[in-house]
Amino acid sequence: MNRLLTIILLCCFSSSYAKPVLNIQRWQTDNHIPVYFVASQSVPMLDVNVMFHAGSAYDGKQAGLAALTNGLLDTGTKDYTEETLAKAFSGTAGILGLGASRDSASVSLRTLLQPKILTKNIALLNQVLTQPVFPEKPFARVKAQQRQAILHQKQQPGATAAKAFYKTLYGNLPYAHSTLGNTTSVNNLHLSDVRDFYQRYYTQQNALIIMVGDVSTQQARSLANTISQHLNKGKAAPKLPTSTPLKHAITKTIDFPSKQTHILLGRLGVTRDNPDYFPLMLGNYILGGGSFSSRLFKIIREKNGLAYSVYSTFVKLQQAGPFIIKLQTRDQKAKQAYEMSLKTLKTFTTVGPTKKELSLAKQYINGSFPLAFSSNAGILANLSAMAFYQLPLDYFDTYRQRINAVSTSDITQAYRILARDNPLVTIIVGTPFNGQQNKPS
Repeated sequence: MNRLLTIILLCCFSSSYAKPVLNIQRWQTDNHIPVYFVASQSVPMLDVNVMFHAGSAYDGKQAGLAALTNGLLDTGTKDYTEETLAKAFSGTAGILGLGASRDSASVSLRTLLQPKILTKNIALLNQVLTQPVFPEKPFARVKAQQRQAILHQKQQPGATAAKAFYKTLYGNLPYAHSTLGNTTSVNNLHLSDVRDFYQRYYTQQNALIIMVGDVSTQQARSLANTISQHLNKGKAAPKLPTSTPLKHAITKTIDFPSKQTHILLGRLGVTRDNPDYFPLMLGNYILGGGSFSSRLFKIIREKNGLAYSVYSTFVKLQQAGPFIIKLQTRDQKAKQAYEMSLKTLKTFTTVGPTKKELSLAKQYINGSFPLAFSSNAGILANLSAMAFYQLPLDYFDTYRQRINAVSTSDITQAYRILARDNPLVTIIVGTPFNGQQNKPS
């Protein structure tokens, strides 16, 4: 009887993984743009995300250009001024979204499905994507807003620390500068630079279309063709250079007028196709990504009261993004909090997690995994990442199996390999207590 019960439970457990997490359909438009589509009947709406390899990593020497270009797409098209375009979307309850990160730039749309409204909003989206005119007055305004955002970042110790961390870790590589750029680089941007960047990167060869909503496959195919039909063919964006670890550890202290010290401690991470990706991600949950249950939180804050917040994360990018430990603490406790964080990291790298920590981490990740797909917005975000970073179509279907296959020794080995010949970068923003003192840039 016990053996029969075990077999039944194993069959049920296996069948829960046999069912696809998402029924993902993939095809190409008539002009050869990849499309990823998930039919979802949860709400009578359609979400569209059009992505381009056009993030700040492609700025070249003109830091901030990708963000400025993306921010100007809705300021006027061939048939609409900025005002009439906004009014047209408002009249149909359509929601247009623009965004630029280090890797990508995107234009998104959320629309109702009534035929007239859907047709109108898709046509408007096509205008924004394929026929922007980049007027001079909005250019001056958006450029000024971007400069103001940069000035605001300079007043934030956390943003100052992040900027210094990326610059130190990546040197002259594309990820070194912030998405917004800096005051000097943005001041030197011209309208012709924006138009050139758009012509180079917002092209058929450089695009992806991701769709989630209550429409048929046939209708989705037609809509994708309409969305992209006027994009220039262009060329694919060049492959980003490979990031390599530093030759030696670097510590920088930036004196900042704040009662709290912000510390970033980290090193070069990995790409999603690295064989140690899942052990590293699961290990990070145990080390510092699991909020109140993480080692860093328990040791630094809960047991010793040394920090307001402390956590660790892997930033996932096309090339290797950083692994970072972030903590925020009182100036008087900064040195002790930093040293204890460093000790915790070294211990975890050397010894790894306990079996209990690993079991609890798997339990949480397996239990929370379905929540990532509980809304159209969640599906769109996850599907967009899968598509942009060219993950296999069964990535979500095999995700939990890969998590459950990780052992404590896998995590220990992965963290040892990550630390090997991969020195740490430490950025301290606040009252100096360690390392070289630098001025904020």
